Amino acid sequence: PATNNPQAFGLTAREACQLSWYAGTNVGLKSASFCNYSPQKDDNKQTAAVVATMMWYLIEGFYYRRKTLFHDKNSCDKYKVAITEELTLVFYKNKFNEKWWLEINENKIIPCSYQDYVQASKGDLPQRWIKNN
Repeated sequence: PATNNPQAFGLTAREACQLSWYAGTNVGLKSASFCNYSPQKDDNKQTAAVVATMMWYLIEGFYYRRKTLFHDKNSCDKYKVAITEELTLVFYKNKFNEKWWLEINENKIIPCSYQDYVQASKGDLPQRWIKNN
């Protein structure tokens, strides 16, 4: 309610906090801004509480960002999938957060999904591998 231009539609407080968390996990995020808050219109401090909670989730997302990056092959389980006699794909699953990674070459490892691994196990090249190879 504490804004100069209220809208009849928008996000719930829960949705806004979820988006803040995901924004924090984004490695491309360089800054964040919470705009159009008018303290003089926030009689019950309800909006201030939501904005503060959104900031907390943004910071928490930033904290987890470090754990979502691929750091070390030793912290992962390694899975090899033979597509052909000449082509074997190497997947990694992080033991801590269970995120999946696909090795494109020795110098390039990209994030992928469990579905990419399943697809490769059936003999099909995942789109992520095709786009990045």
